[in-house]
Amino acid sequence: MTGKSDITISVTHHCIADVSSPIRALAAAGAEGLDMVEFFGSDFTMEDLGSIRRHAASQGLLLAWHPWLNIAGLRWAAGIAGCLEDIVEDAVVMGASNIVMHMGEAPPDERRSHLVSVVEGFRMASRRALAAGVRFAVENVPSYVPGVLGDEFEDFEFLFSQTDPAAVGFTLDTGHALMKGGCLEWLGRFRSRLIHAHIHSNDGVDDEHAPFLRGVLDWQEVLGEMMEAGFAGPYNIEFAYGKGGGALCSLLRKLASEKLAR
Repeated sequence: MTGKSDITISVTHHCIADVSSPIRALAAAGAEGLDMVEFFGSDFTMEDLGSIRRHAASQGLLLAWHPWLNIAGLRWAAGIAGCLEDIVEDAVVMGASNIVMHMGEAPPDERRSHLVSVVEGFRMASRRALAAGVRFAVENVPSYVPGVLGDEFEDFEFLFSQTDPAAVGFTLDTGHALMKGGCLEWLGRFRSRLIHAHIHSNDGVDDEHAPFLRGVLDWQEVLGEMMEAGFAGPYNIEFAYGKGGGALCSLLRKLASEKLAR
């Protein structure tokens, strides 16, 4: 997937404009020459999703969908699969290509059984995703609450061993990776399943969503390694765009151009 250049550069809608105004976010992203907008949250109506699709098309923008819900809390694989299939339908209405998902949270003493249900839910919902032409892009998260799923390498090794890579891929969240394992370790393990990325930084302890050139992220090294892994995006900006978003876009395009020139 590439946008107007050789890579796809995206932004989360509330990072570029008022969170309550999807249309304003699309207009702002279009004016900045971005390729995609990722919409985050679970309070959009079907009318909202259709409007987002129409306005994105008018701006020549691609779309991604990041619903916010705890699928592990549904407990059983069939219920999780049904929820994921409903999300696929929402993505179709929106016109989104990637569906960014968290695995969710479970009681710490039931973590493994919930993880098994979540993975089976993704496996069961994959057929509908493939038919609709969308992909689940499952995101790594920090260990911010007991029982959270998707904070360990082993969670993703299990997920990817049981699911079709055409339907279920990996979202590398650089800020979350800084808090658990390191960006290069996550990338090294799961580069073959990488289909989406969230780009932001922090102090290594708190999920600050720090902007470009702030925090402990080695921006050039990590982004350069992602390029070397053959990842063309989406590189989705998850910090306030006005705090260095344009400069980050310039760096991404420079790194992509250098890679192509070699």
